[in-house]
Amino acid sequence: MRQQKSFRDRNSYPEPADLPVPPVNITKQVVTPVLTPSVAEKEIIKLLMKYGSNEFMRHISKEDGKEELITVSDYIVKEIISDDLQFDDPLYASIFSEYRFAVEQGTFIEEKGFVKHQDPAISRLAADLLSEPHTLSRIYTLKQTYVETEEMKLRQVVPDAILFFKSGKIKQHMAGIEKQIEAAQTSGDIDKAMELIRKKMALSAALKSISQQLGDRITL
Repeated sequence: MRQQKSFRDRNSYPEPADLPVPPVNITKQVVTPVLTPSVAEKEIIKLLMKYGSNEFMRHISKEDGKEELITVSDYIVKEIISDDLQFDDPLYASIFSEYRFAVEQGTFIEEKGFVKHQDPAISRLAADLLSEPHTLSRIYTLKQTYVETEEMKLRQVVPDAILFFKSGKIKQHMAGIEKQIEAAQTSGDIDKAMELIRKKMALSAALKSISQQLGDRITL
């Protein structure tokens, strides 16, 4: 009787309710972080505040052969003002102007120099940036590249931060030029439209150059 029952069980069709429920595969959407111009500006100011007085590189003068120490703030300020770039955020712009003044005077600002700033908004911003954990730069998160700490890789993090900053400004400028091209074409000013198109092509070439310098690690 047991054998007969076992045979019937093996050959009987289970009810739908008795069937095992297959696991539901939930596909998680991978969101690629975007480094917006405001984030790029914040990255620059954060690097200045945390590592501005740190040694970035040493340069041998061709004139007298003396060794010159270049700090992180020296390098960042020089790179930004050489292309006449501006910060959109007024707080970041104000902080950068003070770093620029210090570099031009041959002095440096201490790491927590802005925490007791006379402007409460700048003071709060400095406290927030300096209180953030000592983690990898957002730029390296975008690249999915592992490094130990920002401080140990300043020679890579700082130039890349500058390149991302510049790429954002270039794209902003290109967007403005595209609108001007449309306006010139609508008004029939062909000469102006062609001049603007040449400017756009030059900016596009600069953007491509930045991408190549970054090794095409992400799409700018």
